[in-house]
Amino acid sequence: MRTHDNTQSEVGCRLVGRRRARGRLPDLSDHEPGGERKLPRWRRLPLATVLGLVLAAAPWSAAQNLLVNPDFDTDVAGWTTWGTDVSIVWNPEDAYGSPASGSGEVINSYVGSASQLRAFQCVSVVGGALHQLRGKVLIPSGQPTIQGGLLGIWWYAEESCQAWISSAGSPLVVWPEDVWIEIAAPLSEAPIAAQSARISLEVFQLAPGGTVSVLYDDLMFGEVLFADGFESGDTSAWSATGP
Repeated sequence: MRTHDNTQSEVGCRLVGRRRARGRLPDLSDHEPGGERKLPRWRRLPLATVLGLVLAAAPWSAAQNLLVNPDFDTDVAGWTTWGTDVSIVWNPEDAYGSPASGSGEVINSYVGSASQLRAFQCVSVVGGALHQLRGKVLIPSGQPTIQGGLLGIWWYAEESCQAWISSAGSPLVVWPEDVWIEIAAPLSEAPIAAQSARISLEVFQLAPGGTVSVLYDDLMFGEVLFADGFESGDTSAWSATGP
């Protein structure tokens, strides 16, 4: 795949949706099914214990959105691209249907083979801190070839996104079309040496055939304040007593 970047590898990704092929519906079996959540029997616990559990086990949240212009209210200021085969433009289609806002449309116009191009933004980060990236993506219908989109995180050892270290990404979305889908990269710990990160809005042209585009909106990237620690098998964030 063609890519405009000076990094050494592409963002890892997992396919979320597929187009219809030979009359078969896309396989969405890798989606986690929803389930009912049983409430704890609070009356068996002293009030101090209950409060301690609530405070210590609060779900993760981000302290501050590090991105500039994550909602594309009036323009695409703060986002940039490389090369002549990719661009980002403002689109009046808003993830929440607001007439006062819009989205960022990333356009891949490379001709000749499958390609992966991107718009991006560079932000400063704290090495070793846990970060989360999420947003909404829309795959427009009626395009000349198969296209897809994902969110990427690229960690760098120097400011201004120099000296690439590693990368991570959200699942790759190719279907359904004309529907806003919320996607997120796994919780990612910035490498200890990281000083900056490039957040990318990827647009895949999965087969040659012409210009394709993907819309993005409601983006969020920031440090995680609270997390349960279960992803790594660590339960130290949990307590049965109050502070």
